[in-house]
Amino acid sequence: MSSLLLACYRTQLDADKLKSLLRGKVVDEDIKEALQRLDRLTQDELQNVAAQTLGVVGKIAHDVNELKRQPSLHILQTAWKH
Repeated sequence: MSSLLLACYRTQLDADKLKSLLRGKVVDEDIKEALQRLDRLTQDELQNVAAQTLGVVGKIAHDVNELKRQPSLHILQTAWKH
């Protein structure tokens, strides 16, 4: 009877070790996948920020050129040249 209990104990111990290893693997894979998703989101966000910045700069450049063309703002035109 004691060898049967010892065998059961060792089997349970091996099963617990296997579960721990599998859990560790799953956790590592989950972390890796989460970091990859975060990296993709970060890249997407950087692209959005760059596009918005270019849009704002383009609008400012357009507005400045429009202000320079207005004859009533001759003072502004000379200020931008210096």
